[in-house]
Amino acid sequence: MRTILFLLLPIFAFAQKSEQVKAYLGESKYMDIPVSGKVNFVFQKGTLSRVSDGKKSFAELLPDGVGYSDADNAGKLKGITENGVLIRPYVPVKSAVVPESARPLDFTGPDSATTVEYLEKAKEESLRWNTAFWKVAKPGWEFAIWFMERILFPFIIIAIALFRYIAKTGAGESAITLRGAPVFGRMMYKAHQFSAGALMAISWLVVGMLIVHSILRMVWAGFDPWFIVGAAVVILFFAETITSWIVPNPKIVKSAFDSHPGNFKQIG
Repeated sequence: MRTILFLLLPIFAFAQKSEQVKAYLGESKYMDIPVSGKVNFVFQKGTLSRVSDGKKSFAELLPDGVGYSDADNAGKLKGITENGVLIRPYVPVKSAVVPESARPLDFTGPDSATTVEYLEKAKEESLRWNTAFWKVAKPGWEFAIWFMERILFPFIIIAIALFRYIAKTGAGESAITLRGAPVFGRMMYKAHQFSAGALMAISWLVVGMLIVHSILRMVWAGFDPWFIVGAAVVILFFAETITSWIVPNPKIVKSAFDSHPGNFKQIG
């Protein structure tokens, strides 16, 4: 006992009582470990005795005394006893630093169980993000389709009918060469160009939205991806056929210049 107390004397410099006790016990034991029974804090100039109910830590027990002062007025801390048994002081252990060159190389990768668990979590996270995205995007898309069908539909039909009438009749009353030069009906051809361009823009917008909507309905319904691919091919075939019918082509006639391309000066 005397030997241990003698060895402890030079360890603790004069400091506040709490700081000396914390250095003696170590911060973790001082702050977190509950103590029970009678505890004596033996200082050079006197002993502070405390009784704990097993719920207080050393940090809470030390100042729990009448007239306690944390000032450095008791000298060096010699030791701490719990129920008459000396508590050994905390001695920090420094871990040996191994040079990088001396450390063995670790060629082992993650085990299969860890990889599978990581991938499963990645799947769950991807599904969660996918669900969250469609939870926001789906109502917006359905509103756009509803607005087109319920509000814009009459105007779309009127525009398609009017522009197709102008484009079809303008194409019938004009003709162009293979090189795109008007042969007759120059004004009619210009009217056809404008109307056909408007028809194409409307078709791209309306038919394009219907293509996307048809595919999304299958995705939301949970169809097999390869079935959706096959259905998309069929949908595109009908979409292209309908668009080609809606937008009439101009009448093309063969001219003498088309038969003799040498009459034109080649550039480049």
